[in-house]
Amino acid sequence: MNNTKLDGLSEGNVLGVVTGIARAASREEWNAQVDKAWPDVVAELSSNAGYIGVVALWNSNGSEEVSIVGVWETMEHRLAYEARSATRVRAIFNGLLVESPSRYKQVVTKASWR
Repeated sequence: MNNTKLDGLSEGNVLGVVTGIARAASREEWNAQVDKAWPDVVAELSSNAGYIGVVALWNSNGSEEVSIVGVWETMEHRLAYEARSATRVRAIFNGLLVESPSRYKQVVTKASWR
């Protein structure tokens, strides 16, 4: 999946959000680490039903705080992913983070896109 545009979210979609502190000391270093891991991550995520997309984020305040957001059609899809593939994806991303990150799931309750 080479698409770099997330077309929008709908009510009921689920975002799996991971936040943590990057091992990388700069945005450029983070980008290089993510670029190396991305093909394996996207391939694994894409093998799961209900997968919509994933984004990696760098905090603009220079704190080295990062987030990774996976987007799923429904909570059922997200939970099935957790049972099937999450351990493999987490092992890849955990190597990019200083400590075990915070993880939570949020359901879209309202969305508007232009």
